[in-house]
Amino acid sequence: MKLVTYEIKKAKKGGTRVGIFLEGDYILDLQAASALYLREEEQEKKPYDLAGELFAGDIKRVLEKGKMAINLAQKTYKNFL
Repeated sequence: MKLVTYEIKKAKKGGTRVGIFLEGDYILDLQAASALYLREEEQEKKPYDLAGELFAGDIKRVLEKGKMAINLAQKTYKNFL
């Protein structure tokens, strides 16, 4: 699993996002994918809030969140595959 930071230039909100690099030069948006995983698999009551807290910004911020963020990223990635 390779974490990447990327920028959305044409979106209204734009800004920097964190994702997982996939085969074929695709990126899985970690905030959106983890929110879906939390809602569907973990039945989290506020999945979008939690995903936003853990994966907003850049990789440095994700790493600062610690094991909880990394574990969720791994679970999200495995669930996506």
